Amino acid sequence: MIDFILGNKSPRVTEEMDKRTAMGGSLNPPFQPLFTLISFLVRMTHTSAMDLGARLPSHIDLKFESDHESWKTYFLSDEAWVMLTKTEFLDKIIFDAKYDENKEFAQAISHLSYKNLGFTRRISKKLLKSISYSNNDQVQRHLNVVEELLKIKDEYQLHRLEYLLGFGFLMHAKIDETKPVQYGAPLMQLQKE
Repeated sequence: MIDFILGNKSPRVTEEMDKRTAMGGSLNPPFQPLFTLISFLVRMTHTSAMDLGARLPSHIDLKFESDHESWKTYFLSDEAWVMLTKTEFLDKIIFDAKYDENKEFAQAISHLSYKNLGFTRRISKKLLKSISYSNNDQVQRHLNVVEELLKIKDEYQLHRLEYLLGFGFLMHAKIDETKPVQYGAPLMQLQKE
């Protein structure tokens, strides 16, 4: 599906002998339902950074019809990872002004960002750029994605705060290990002291 959406900008184009037929005009096709479907499928997979036995809050929870069904572990293929993270696919979704119902997409992005600092940095830059170019009506859908990214509980949570909110002092401050770990406003107050 991602290959279809990317068209001539897909990584698979280099492997094909014949040129792809481009149809349509200057209007983009309505890919919004496909964006949601791809986001749903991504949330059913494990990436290489995830623990196999653990289920993240961003995983899809399906109700099974019978006792014979069980959770299966699906892995995100390397080709799917490249198409999701190293092409213009995320730009198409983020900058698509018609894609308002992006809760599923926000959870898929947080799913891919789990324990992946490089991808977190790239998606943070794209989100900040999209927020700066958005009007007041569109900024809420970008903030939904930011909210989901900040909810991820892993070792890079403070990095996400720095990338998205600009709190650089959180990364370099000395934290007293005898006190319990605090996040949010209590941590910022502790750092000011």
